[in-house]
Amino acid sequence: WQNPEDRDTGDRLLRRARYSLNARVGYTVDRWRLGADLLHSGNRMDFGGVTLDSYTLVNLDASYRFTPEWQLFAKLENAFDENYQLASGYHTAGRTAYLGIRYR
Repeated sequence: WQNPEDRDTGDRLLRRARYSLNARVGYTVDRWRLGADLLHSGNRMDFGGVTLDSYTLVNLDASYRFTPEWQLFAKLENAFDENYQLASGYHTAGRTAYLGIRYR
């Protein structure tokens, strides 16, 4: 929780939610690593008195380590295809998937 208020004017600060939540769970077994993120933001004020709706996102990820150096990974952002805006009139990406291989 925060109080997004301009102390000089008493106006609510733009694009700042009063409530937000970020949580992550992860599980590792053998060479597999699985994870999920939950991100929530309450409503926010934007320019022109526009209220930006609250939103909740779920991101999922998994990886498999073939060797100590090589890893296959996958990520699904905005898994439930939430429609939300960070700024009035500018839409964000819908469900997005990534797949890759990493060498370290």
